[in-house]
Amino acid sequence: MTPEENRQIVLRFIKGQQDREGKVDESLVTDDLQWWLSGFGFFDRKSYAEMIRTIRPHLAKRYQFTPTNSVAEGDQVAVGMSGNATMANGKFYENEYCMVFKLRSGRIWLIKEYFDTKTADNFYADVLK
Repeated sequence: MTPEENRQIVLRFIKGQQDREGKVDESLVTDDLQWWLSGFGFFDRKSYAEMIRTIRPHLAKRYQFTPTNSVAEGDQVAVGMSGNATMANGKFYENEYCMVFKLRSGRIWLIKEYFDTKTADNFYADVLK
């Protein structure tokens, strides 16, 4: 796959996360997908899905990611984006992200999600109590 083909796969994945309410498009990821989150560490597919199920009831609307830029080289794609959500309690949450995707044979096998953990910790401590 070319870097541009990899970029398009990643952008389709990001759009699909929103359109499919966080459910992973199986055709875009490997069976051994790993997802790393700042401050939390690694999740396999099953544990990541469980975390999303835990957070979803606290959202009034789906979390929205807006890609602002991307860089693709070889089998890696980095995407800068802003993200926001309206919570069930009416509060608004927003953060900035950099996600690095690694692909194998045209499918995503690793996602590293960097974000401001202090912003997230402060917000979710209030929302999830």
